[in-house]
Amino acid sequence: MPAGSEIGKFLAGVKAEAKQALLAGLKNAALQAKKQAAQKATAAGAKAAKSGVRFAKAIPVIGTFVTAVFWLKDMGDRGVIGGTANSGMDMIPLFGTAKIVSEWYTGVDIIECKDPNE
Repeated sequence: MPAGSEIGKFLAGVKAEAKQALLAGLKNAALQAKKQAAQKATAAGAKAAKSGVRFAKAIPVIGTFVTAVFWLKDMGDRGVIGGTANSGMDMIPLFGTAKIVSEWYTGVDIIECKDPNE
């Protein structure tokens, strides 16, 4: 059909509308995909954060358990009172960590070990 005829004009209009609808559909599909990707990323971040929170909650429990295991060794090295005091300080979550790190860094124990020759 010639472009100037009525049918040609109608077909050109239908093609233009179809092209606009296709572009609008693609744009909507792209926006939907972007929204779904953002939702998946948010869900993955929330899941990772939840795992991190669980691990963070377990750290004091793990530290206390490890300190309790070494309590007998401390009692053997420092005596009953000194070993219990040393292990008790080590079980305090932040203070114990700072104490252990400072003892390791300086090489000096806060509660000295008893003399093995006694």
